[in-house]
Amino acid sequence: MDSLKNFLKRKGMIYLYDVKDIPRELQEGMCLVHNRVPPRRRLGTGGFRAWIQKQKLNDHLVVCSCDWAGVDLHGLVHYRSAPKRTAEVGGSDGKRT
Repeated sequence: MDSLKNFLKRKGMIYLYDVKDIPRELQEGMCLVHNRVPPRRRLGTGGFRAWIQKQKLNDHLVVCSCDWAGVDLHGLVHYRSAPKRTAEVGGSDGKRT
C-alpha cells in the first residue's frame, strides 16, 4: 500500500476512498476527477473510482456534468476520464484503417 501511495504522490494524485474525503475546496492547480464508470454514492462500488490530481486539462479529462449520484460536491467543478480513442475500423474485412 505504501508503494501505491508513493507512486500517486509522485504523480501528484490523491486517491479518494470515501466521498467524505472530497474536500470543500481544492488547492490551486488541483482538480477532482472520476473514471468513466457511472457514479455511485460509495467509491469502489461497480468500479467507480475518484481522485484529486494536478490540473492538466488535455484529451484525457473532460468537464463532467453528472450529479455524482447525488453527493454534495460543495460546488466543485469536476472532471471524468475521457473515453479511450479507438482506431477506426473499416472495410469488409474489419481491419483497422
